Amino acid sequence: LDCANRNQQHFSDMSQVFCPTCRTTIVAPPGSPVVQCGICRNLIPVPGMAPAPGPYPGAPGPSPYPGAPGGAPPGFGAPPGMFPPGPPGFGGPPPGPYGAPPGPYGAPPGAPLPPYGGPAPGPYGAPPGGAPGPYGAGAPGPYGAPPPGAAPYGQPGPGMAPGAAGPTLAPTLYAPPPQGPPPMFPPGGRKKALIIGICYRGTESQLNGCINDANCMKYMLTTKFGYPAKDVLFMTDDQADPLLKPTRTNIINGMRWLVGDARPGDSLFFHYSGHGGQARDRSGEEADGMNETLIPLDYRSAGQIEDDEINRVLVNPLPSGARLHAVVDACHSGTVLDLPFLWRGTGDIDHANWEDLRRRTYKGTAGGEAISFSGCLDSQTSADTTAFAKVATGAMTFAFIQSIESGRARTYKDLVISMRSLLKSGPAGGGGGGGGGGLSLGSLLGGGGGGSALTSMLLGGAYALLNRGPGGGGFTQVPQISASAPFDLNRPFSL
Repeated sequence: LDCANRNQQHFSDMSQVFCPTCRTTIVAPPGSPVVQCGICRNLIPVPGMAPAPGPYPGAPGPSPYPGAPGGAPPGFGAPPGMFPPGPPGFGGPPPGPYGAPPGPYGAPPGAPLPPYGGPAPGPYGAPPGGAPGPYGAGAPGPYGAPPPGAAPYGQPGPGMAPGAAGPTLAPTLYAPPPQGPPPMFPPGGRKKALIIGICYRGTESQLNGCINDANCMKYMLTTKFGYPAKDVLFMTDDQADPLLKPTRTNIINGMRWLVGDARPGDSLFFHYSGHGGQARDRSGEEADGMNETLIPLDYRSAGQIEDDEINRVLVNPLPSGARLHAVVDACHSGTVLDLPFLWRGTGDIDHANWEDLRRRTYKGTAGGEAISFSGCLDSQTSADTTAFAKVATGAMTFAFIQSIESGRARTYKDLVISMRSLLKSGPAGGGGGGGGGGLSLGSLLGGGGGGSALTSMLLGGAYALLNRGPGGGGFTQVPQISASAPFDLNRPFSL
C-alpha cells in the first residue's frame, strides 16, 4: 500500500503536455519547465512552470542536450562529440578584437598610417641617385644634359601639350660636339647588309631606278668595303624567291636578321630605295604631326612601315660596340629612322648644329652607334631620275655612291657636303668620276651626265613636283644626316 501511494504521489507530481504538432501526450518530469517531444523533437513548455533564469533577459532555458553552453539549444551542425575537435580557432574569429587586423593594413608593424593616396611608408628609402626621372627618359646614354632653357629629355617641347600633335615643338639646338679622335670599335667584327630596292612594277606607282640603286649599292659594299656576298640580304621585287621580295613581313624580318645577333665590332648597313610616305602621328611626339614611312611592295594589303616600328626593330636593339649605317632614298625620309639627333641645315653645313629631337619615348640604341643618311627633308620628295646616267637611278643613292667612289667622302662632313653639292648642281656636277680614281658610278650604269628630265613618281601614281631648281639645273631635295648621338662630322668616314 505504501508503495502504491508513493507511485500515485510520483505520477501526481508529473504534468502531462500535449504536443501541438503530432498530437502526442507527453509526461513531463517533475519540476521541468520544458519537455521535448520524442516524435517530432519539438521543445514544449510545461504549463505552470517558469523557465530557469538565463544569463540575459529572454535567454533560452536549459537544453536537453548535454554540454550545450549556457543551457542554450545546440548550434547548427552536428551534435557535440560527433567529430573530433578541430585546431584552435578553427571556424571562429581570429584572436584579438573581432575583425581588427594587427596594425594599419599593409603597413609594417609599428609604422604610422600613411596619408590617404600617398605611398605606404617602408624601409626602402629613396631610389639610388635621388628621385626617379621623368617618364620615358630612357636608358642613359652619351647625350649629356640639355642646354639651359631646353625641355627635359622625355618631355614635350615648348608650346606643346602632352598628347597633342602638330607643328608646335620648338627645336632644341646643340653646339657641335668637341673635336677629338673617332670612337674605337673592337676589331674583327662581322659585316652584314640589308639592301632593298622596290620599283612596284606593273602598278600605277611604278618607279624605274630602285633596283638599279640596290645593285650598285651591293656592288660597292662587296668590292670596296669588304662585305661578304653571303652576308648581304638582297630584296627586290624582281626576285623569284618569295622570301626575297620586299613585302612588309620580309622587310621587318630582314631588319631583325640584320641586328638580331649583333655584337661589338660589327658593322651593319641598311639601304632602302623605294617609295616613302607619311602617316598621322597620334603620340604627339612628331613636330609636324606626321610619322615618316617606308612603302613595302604589298602596302595595299599589309600597310606602310612607320618610323616608330623601324626604330624599335632596327635601332633600339643595337648593342654597345656595334655600328649601323643606313641610306634611305625615299620621299619624306629625313627622320625615317626616328633617330634622336638631326644635323639641321639646308645650306652650308658648317653653320648647322645637331638638333635634339628626343621626346617622351626613347629612340636611341642599346649602346651602339646608328647613323642615317636620307634623301631629303621630311617635307620634301626624292627624285627617281635618268639625269645622271643612261638608266634610271635614285638621285640620292647616285650622289652617295659617286661621292665615295670619287674620293670626296674622307669624313662624314665631306660626304654630306658632296652629296648636297651633286644634287644642287645636277648632272653637270655629278656625271664624271672625279678625283681619287675610283669606280665611276656613271660608267657602271652606262654613262654619265646628261639625260632626260626628272620623272620622280609619288605613291598613288601622280608625278612628283619636278625636284629641279628654279633654273632647271639641279634638285631641290637636301640630303640629311641623323644619329643616335651627336658626333664630330670631321671624323673619318668608314663602313
